[in-house]
Amino acid sequence: LYHLHNSAMSTSNTRNKIVSWFKQEREHEEDVVGYSDVESTTIDDYCKNNNIDVDFLKLDTEGSEYEILKGSELQLTKNILGVRSEVSFDNIFENSALFSTMHDFMLDHGYYLLNIDYDGKGDFKNPAVNCNGKYGVLMYCDAVWLRRIDWLFDSMHKDTVTNTIKYAVFCINNNAVDVALEVLLSAKNDHNINFSAIVDTKLYNHLDYLIHKHFYGLKWQPGQLISNHQKIYYNIFGKKMLETQEYNQSNMMNPT
Repeated sequence: LYHLHNSAMSTSNTRNKIVSWFKQEREHEEDVVGYSDVESTTIDDYCKNNNIDVDFLKLDTEGSEYEILKGSELQLTKNILGVRSEVSFDNIFENSALFSTMHDFMLDHGYYLLNIDYDGKGDFKNPAVNCNGKYGVLMYCDAVWLRRIDWLFDSMHKDTVTNTIKYAVFCINNNAVDVALEVLLSAKNDHNINFSAIVDTKLYNHLDYLIHKHFYGLKWQPGQLISNHQKIYYNIFGKKMLETQEYNQSNMMNPT
């Protein structure tokens, strides 16, 4: 572990000086002030030793994400539904894998790229930038991968009902409500999946809340009809969507 002046930037890989994020007034923060050996294990070994399975991975380890993915190969093959990881498009860290390598690895393990979370604010090459607009060079961002849907509905895999809900919630939390709705509708209409066994669970109720929140957030957008949203909701949940007043006064909006 390399310890930097700014402890939040400490990393297992040294930074490449090609990156200009910390030039000028913060340049001193990326100087290495020391290093230490840290004992570690793989996710696969940790899960095996503790008899647990992983549903999702969230990685932001400053350059060692690919090595962690390789140490998660068994979980990626058998259990994991989605991965969100920081990725690099240039050599920010010495000896670290770029996005292309990580993406090929994920494709080979049955995942597809859902999105990259990039707001257009890159590595600036001159301080005279418009902070309210897009600027700079894309150096890194978060990438999100999902298990391919046919794997999700394969009857050989465990607990398809719960995994479908988890998959949908992950999609919603990663800016892909449209994918979540498509998966939920496919589960009901194409695969005859019944959610009745989990209707009283926190997971199911959380999904219910997220769908309500999304649909009522669309009410002022042109071309969006609440009647269409109510039909989609009914097809998924088998019950009426809350009316506006009911929703605003519900436990969803007013938790105790």
